[in-house]
Amino acid sequence: MTIDFSLGYNSNKESNDFLRCFWAALRKEFGKAAWNLLPLRIENKIYLGHCDIGLEHVLDIYLSYKIKGCLSAISISVDDSVSDAQLRRRLKGCITYARKNIDKLELFSFSLELDNAICFEKLNADYFSLEDNRLMLNIYGYDLVDAKTLSSSLLKNICAWLSFDQLKYISIEGGAFQVYSDSVCRQFRNQRKYKLKISGSVQKYLDDFIGKPYSYEDNLSDIDKAVFLFGQGLKYDELSKMTISSLEAYNEQAILCYMSALEVVTLTDIEPSKCECCGQLRYSISKRVENLVYEVSQSMALRKMIADFYKNRSKFVHLGTMLSENNYTGISIPLMNKGYGDGLIMQCNFRSEDLADIVKECIMWKINDANSRLNIIL
Repeated sequence: MTIDFSLGYNSNKESNDFLRCFWAALRKEFGKAAWNLLPLRIENKIYLGHCDIGLEHVLDIYLSYKIKGCLSAISISVDDSVSDAQLRRRLKGCITYARKNIDKLELFSFSLELDNAICFEKLNADYFSLEDNRLMLNIYGYDLVDAKTLSSSLLKNICAWLSFDQLKYISIEGGAFQVYSDSVCRQFRNQRKYKLKISGSVQKYLDDFIGKPYSYEDNLSDIDKAVFLFGQGLKYDELSKMTISSLEAYNEQAILCYMSALEVVTLTDIEPSKCECCGQLRYSISKRVENLVYEVSQSMALRKMIADFYKNRSKFVHLGTMLSENNYTGISIPLMNKGYGDGLIMQCNFRSEDLADIVKECIMWKINDANSRLNIIL
């Protein structure tokens, strides 16, 4: 038995809103919609895999499109031995329900615990609130499962912005990093609670971000992506302080994340130039990063520092060259080097914490600049 239903959606958002509503309708009608996702695209048809709705036979579901990302039709197949008029009516009813109720979202509230080594001052906004290490979210969804799924896709960005705001990596309780952090804190008897206060600008941003309609094609801006990379840098910075081993490259990873955040936040700063020899486009990534740091700081010393970080970061990424020998034991033994830097082998790591401050300042400058441009336009 096969059901073909023409839909004819012309936007990615409308298509995905329909699918979310339809999966919720299946869960409501049959009490279950569990997936064995086996995606396979053949020409303009996408086979999703098996959907178990609690009956003897699973459903095979296909999505068709004429424009990529836009749903033109949906096909539902059941084993050929099944010919059930009632099942056909129920499935068609779910499709009809989803088409008619695509705009009918409900508000669901969730509460979860952040890293228990931190403590926020009480804060209440429209779509989220904070108290101690508890984060509460208000999320629109078609049912509880749908809202939970959407909230999980937002959490990464929410924690990244909280980390960025506090210059401290903030994770969800029970995550691998948080468990490791707790074990190290217990080892050194250094468990403390910090009373953190979220800034007004980040509070407003997060409230707007959580409450706005979800964009499936690219829900994160370049600023969001830069902030996420910055948060990863904070994580590696903290790991470098926790570990008693000098064999880990956490410092290198932190610098890599901070410099990548600067790259992302400057993506639209300059137009590419053409190579005179081959005619290919060239993007001067290092130059735009240096220019941003100088524009923000008006300091040639900081510009040189960023240039050095970028050079060494590139060697780490492309050549596997570590930023230092990690062999400092309390006594310096200066040794010469012929390949890079100031002519000496670096025994101590570059201080990634120095980099974190200027990168945060640059990202905030870009945010404020974008806001001022928007106000001028408005």
